[in-house]
Amino acid sequence: MIDIIKTGQKHQTTRIPRKQKKNGEPAYKIGGKMQLYYRSRQKSSCNNCITVPQPNPCNFWHAEMIDCPWHKNFFGESEIIDIIHYHHGDYKERYHEVWMGHTLALAGKEDMDSWAKADGFPNGYIQAHDWFKATTGNPNWADQNLDVIVWQKDPIIKRWQK
Repeated sequence: MIDIIKTGQKHQTTRIPRKQKKNGEPAYKIGGKMQLYYRSRQKSSCNNCITVPQPNPCNFWHAEMIDCPWHKNFFGESEIIDIIHYHHGDYKERYHEVWMGHTLALAGKEDMDSWAKADGFPNGYIQAHDWFKATTGNPNWADQNLDVIVWQKDPIIKRWQK
């Protein structure tokens, strides 16, 4: 997963729609900034470190990662360039946002494979389906409302080509 974000192969994320902010703005919008983290809700450890190359052998033997000079779990910040809403309802377009009028489960096979590959599943929709089914515990996960947030991949690629 780490390398496909760094190389731009994964340039979108699929989420259950989030509530609006307290000021009434959407949780995410075209032109907004997206900060990309790897396993952000975990305590700092080797399991959520994206530093490459790591020292060999790994010297992360200490219990507190505070002293670790190599630990990183932040890929960078990028602009949201597109949002696709797979929601029950009517098809509509506004700027770069598209409300499909159907859920992902009703998209055509070609669209589902294209979505899955851009979302980081190189083997297509079946691989994505298996992962989402396992992580959500819901075999019908694709029937719920989902938002696909697409970010500009160039800033992330440039940051990690150094």
